[in-house]
Amino acid sequence: MKNHIIIGMIITIILSCEEVKTIQKETMIDFGKDEYAVSSTATFDGGMVIGGTTTSIRDNQEMLFMKFDKDNRRLWAKTIGGHTIDKCYDVMELKDRSIVAIGSVEYSAFNTDMLVVKMNERGEVLWSRTFGGRNTDEGRALAQAEDGAIMALGTTLSFGAGGGDMFLVKIGQDGSLIWQRTIGQVYADAGRDIQALANGGYIIAGNRSDGQTPYQASLTQITSDGEEVWSRVYAAGSVSEARSVIVLPDGGFIFAGRARVSTVVGSTSTFAVKTNAIGDVSWAQNYYTSKNNESSCIVAINDNAALIGGFIDTRVRMTQAFSVIVKIEDGSEMDMNTYNDSTYSLGYSIVRRDNVFDLIGGAIPKGTAVGADKLNVVINRVKLPTDVLSK
Repeated sequence: MKNHIIIGMIITIILSCEEVKTIQKETMIDFGKDEYAVSSTATFDGGMVIGGTTTSIRDNQEMLFMKFDKDNRRLWAKTIGGHTIDKCYDVMELKDRSIVAIGSVEYSAFNTDMLVVKMNERGEVLWSRTFGGRNTDEGRALAQAEDGAIMALGTTLSFGAGGGDMFLVKIGQDGSLIWQRTIGQVYADAGRDIQALANGGYIIAGNRSDGQTPYQASLTQITSDGEEVWSRVYAAGSVSEARSVIVLPDGGFIFAGRARVSTVVGSTSTFAVKTNAIGDVSWAQNYYTSKNNESSCIVAINDNAALIGGFIDTRVRMTQAFSVIVKIEDGSEMDMNTYNDSTYSLGYSIVRRDNVFDLIGGAIPKGTAVGADKLNVVINRVKLPTDVLSK
């Protein structure tokens, strides 16, 4: 069951670049060539693991993983890959403290498989599995099932109704395939994030199309067996996509993503939507400046506020990571920061450890020309106002 919701009165919040506070504290990791991080997970020991991609070992891309302690001191770094192009999109620590990562392995231009890798807490590979067919298939996000199994979410062109479908794979802790499902119609459907629900099911953020309009942001709830319960499509511009979703204590959701909004100066903007437990809209907010910006991730700070991370074009060919704090009650903006210690930076993932939040991504060091293939992994510490933490 899929409903199409037009967000006709989406509220727009203009964030003035001149009024945005800039945070200077950052940690940068350079292995020699081009690397960046797109995912992160807090670990039981107070540290974190981040996942990304590097070309520093070979000319082709490989998965990159790093473990840090609670003070962001690096404990180890590992790469996984070979002569194929291997990318990481999400990483998760399991209850047994092992680490699972998901991404893709590209054999040729039109032949890519979902890649899932399990490591121990020292980053040593326990197993790796690929899932897919003869066309393009990739993994995007992970969740852990109630029974300890791994839920892998991605997109497939090999299976399903065609045009691209959401690809769900349930995997045992030993790497065995339990089942796989597709969700979609004959037009483009893609899964970007998945979160476990208290009832054993899952909520999926992504985008779907009905063939009449371009793809739009979507939420889809499924059962523990991967069967669709309901799906909603949220039109938030000429095109839009939901990239990250959080589950609220009352059973509702907030998802964040990007929308192409033709009525503003910038062609893309960050937006967020809060819904109830069945996907009905409580509020919709569009956050933009005079330049393009888009969000990649959202995490809850407490019951009153959420933190959205992404990147913004501050001037021609100059992009900076940014974060915005929003009220959960109505989506209004409470605080915004950019991170410009670097010539160019991107924010892809937020990791929370107690009341410490780090925005993870990639950056070009100052003094290095944009386009010089010199992205480094970057960790930016997010400074939260005292009144936000105290609420």
